Amino acid sequence: MYQGIGDAFLFLLDVSNLSWIALGTVLGLVAGTLPGVSGVAMMALILPFTFGMAPEISVLMLIGVYAASTYSSSTGGILYNIPGGAAGIPTTIEGYKIAMRGEGGKVLSTDIYASFIGSVIGFIGALILTPLFIQIASNLGTAERGLFALLALVLVGTGALSRADPARGLLAVGIGLIVGTVGMQSTTGYVRFVGDFPQLWDGFHLVWIIVGLYAIPQIFRLASIEKYFNKTRNMNLDYSMWHEFRQFVLYFREKKYLFLRVGVLGTIVGALPGLGTVAASWLGYQEAYRSSNKKEEFGNGSLDGVAGSETANNAAVPTTLVPLLALGIPGSAAAALILGAFLLAGVHPGPQMMDVNPTQIWVILLGLFVTGAFFVIFGLPFHKVVIYVTKVRPTYLIPAIVAFSAIGTYLATGFVEGLYIALAIGIASMLVERLYLPIANVLLGAILGPTIEHELLTAYNIGGIERFFSPGAGLLLSIIVLIIIAGFYKNFIPSFVELFKGNSIDDLIRSNRPTPLHDIFLGASALVAGGVVAWIASGYPAAPAAVPYAVAVYLVLPMAVLILLKGVIGAARIGLYRAPSEEELAASQHVQFNSVTLVVILAVCAAMLSVEFVGFIPAIVALIFVVGVTLRSRITNLFIYAAFLSGALYLFLSFFRIQMPAGLFLP
Repeated sequence: MYQGIGDAFLFLLDVSNLSWIALGTVLGLVAGTLPGVSGVAMMALILPFTFGMAPEISVLMLIGVYAASTYSSSTGGILYNIPGGAAGIPTTIEGYKIAMRGEGGKVLSTDIYASFIGSVIGFIGALILTPLFIQIASNLGTAERGLFALLALVLVGTGALSRADPARGLLAVGIGLIVGTVGMQSTTGYVRFVGDFPQLWDGFHLVWIIVGLYAIPQIFRLASIEKYFNKTRNMNLDYSMWHEFRQFVLYFREKKYLFLRVGVLGTIVGALPGLGTVAASWLGYQEAYRSSNKKEEFGNGSLDGVAGSETANNAAVPTTLVPLLALGIPGSAAAALILGAFLLAGVHPGPQMMDVNPTQIWVILLGLFVTGAFFVIFGLPFHKVVIYVTKVRPTYLIPAIVAFSAIGTYLATGFVEGLYIALAIGIASMLVERLYLPIANVLLGAILGPTIEHELLTAYNIGGIERFFSPGAGLLLSIIVLIIIAGFYKNFIPSFVELFKGNSIDDLIRSNRPTPLHDIFLGASALVAGGVVAWIASGYPAAPAAVPYAVAVYLVLPMAVLILLKGVIGAARIGLYRAPSEEELAASQHVQFNSVTLVVILAVCAAMLSVEFVGFIPAIVALIFVVGVTLRSRITNLFIYAAFLSGALYLFLSFFRIQMPAGLFLP
């Protein structure tokens, strides 16, 4: 079990290996701080460039991004009341008000040291839980492995462990499962849905899906929040790091049991699929409030609230990898991207890794501590420059993200069609997100779908239907059914009841929930799409048809009917729709469809579609000027930035010998 630890230590002592982890940490600090650029989006952006790296390095670099962005998502919230991600919202509530009292150094220091304590607790939890999970997983058969993956999707989809809408969650999972069935079926070689497109015979490439679901929508979201970049205020961050460290040590001695409780809580939450850092952050915040004897400070600048949420969400980061390493099952969007790094390297995580290459497991587990130490080492000086980082406007971010998304997408397969597919997925992702479908569920369904199909069909071919009624498989099936029932009882039925309790459409919009119009449109669209998929799949042979037909008929169509029914009843009871105000739109964090955003969307589409014809760098330069003029930037600044970015891209492509579809400058 502990074979390979020595080699793992030697691997992590190599300076070149540590430099990749350091790079991921720095990128994560920047991504988490910038409004509109999340850690998951940064992971999606750099994932294609990990192709060819050793899996340990690529995974640790992505973990560095994930861990550092989880910490720094609260930095922008503390300074400007604009968190870099959902995990930073509880800290923003308290930290911004503390900073406004002139105690910016105090709250930033508490933030980073609490994050490090949480990461250490989570690291210890991962060391304990991973071997235990691997031991359990090594005794599972094909049916149990497939049902475990299905259980993870059900936990994510039903919201049984959170407050998510189970109908929408399971519908998103169903969409992902259908996306995962596109292309050649693994056991028969039968090509489904895309017989006329040989580029898709291997299915949608993982990079296309990830860039489309996360990187492309972030581009459009940046255009939506441009107006808020000019509303930030300068803040004096001239404080003594040593003085604040000593103050934190005194605070830690007083609150050590709070740190321990929320750290253990975050560690447990991280290992459960469907929860992750956001849930851990709120649970840690609630525990800090419950145990505080100064409850009146919460909402007005409570340091306990900052410490509780940051310790818990950073403790959840290491244990997010436990089900991934032990079972090959990601429980969150970030874990799914880390799984993508494994798959691009040709490694399939699971219990066999401990037998085949135990050093990889231990490098990753021990590397979790290194990433925690690095975000403290880099994070402390980062506080002094963070004000300048947060002033980087979307005018300059959008073309750079488009450029590297295009390079990474093309680099993954060499197909120019990959650019078009990623763009189409990105636009579709933006639209379904406006209908309140959880994008992470789509990604998890697309990644786990082929595994579930392969394992379950293999189990059926070996033992028939009786194979699924063995003690282990039967227990898992029972748990799945109970979780589905619990999820609907806890989260969906109350939303129906609310329609008859006098809630108004204003209540839905102010609380960022879907209106009846959203429900009707989504339900009707899903009914049509599910019916088409079922009709096409019914013409396939039994084995290739089994999963897409079953998902369409027994998952997508029932969820669509429930959502449509809820929408119709809601329209009759409280009305169909009301246009949200600008403040309500901003709070929803959805892409806002105004004239500026639409021009940016069209410009991005034109740039990616024209790469093949006018050349890569000319397309990006044109995009710089269109976006810059649309967002009212100075022309002189645009010329300077166009020269800088085109030169940087030329050097990047030349150094790594990357040939884009139409060459560098001319078609």
